[in-house]
Amino acid sequence: MRKFALIVLILAVLAPTARAGTNSWSALGADLSWSTAGNWSPSGPPGPNDEARFFNPGAVPDTTVDIVVSASTNVQRLWFGQTNGPNQNMTINSGVTLTVGGTNDNGYGPLGSDPDAGGITPDPVPSRYLSTIYVGTKTTNSLTQVLKASVSGQGTLVVNNTNNEILVRQFFPTGGAHRSILDLSGLDNFVASLGRIRVGDGEAQPLNRSEGQMFLAKTNVITLTGTNYQDNVQLVVGNNDVNNNQAAPSLLVLGGKKYRLRR
Repeated sequence: MRKFALIVLILAVLAPTARAGTNSWSALGADLSWSTAGNWSPSGPPGPNDEARFFNPGAVPDTTVDIVVSASTNVQRLWFGQTNGPNQNMTINSGVTLTVGGTNDNGYGPLGSDPDAGGITPDPVPSRYLSTIYVGTKTTNSLTQVLKASVSGQGTLVVNNTNNEILVRQFFPTGGAHRSILDLSGLDNFVASLGRIRVGDGEAQPLNRSEGQMFLAKTNVITLTGTNYQDNVQLVVGNNDVNNNQAAPSLLVLGGKKYRLRR
């Protein structure tokens, strides 16, 4: 009995320190389903404490759906960061909810903005400097890098982390056609409770000249509750601390049916 109690105590102590995992979309499964284990590396879909990454595998050159969320699921973070040009197009089926959220911040406080938050310098704590949803390569990949992530369908995307943010940006040290895009215009429902949303928000070199575009869903309920002071405001579109990208403006496009923004 004492040995059993000791084992239970050890497990109870270790459980809170379990580190979040990272699952990358491999697109090697027999179908396009998020739930199919073979579509992920390591095998198996990410859980509520994990980050789901969508990079080059499975990306398509058009609007063809390459990821299907057919059952409600929870993850801590999403990162769309393909560098090979094509798009990542996710659909959420009717009656299904994809929830992205937790309580972690981006490594610099609830609304903190670190010049290295793009991930340029490798960090010994990989869970830091990660937004709840990030769209961009986090690298100075190309002057003409255009990265698009779309989420469509009759389901619901919920993003819930008042300590963190959605960040949509692609940066390069010189001006050009580079930008990242988060397109929710084909999605029925988007519900977000966040500290802030940043679109095309750049910082010091080489994260300057950032550009991003975000298109909201058909129906949106957005609550932003982060502390509002100096540069750390709740909604930032097209702000660059050093140089703006003159090729095209950063955009936040409101939804097609109705939206509600709360503070």
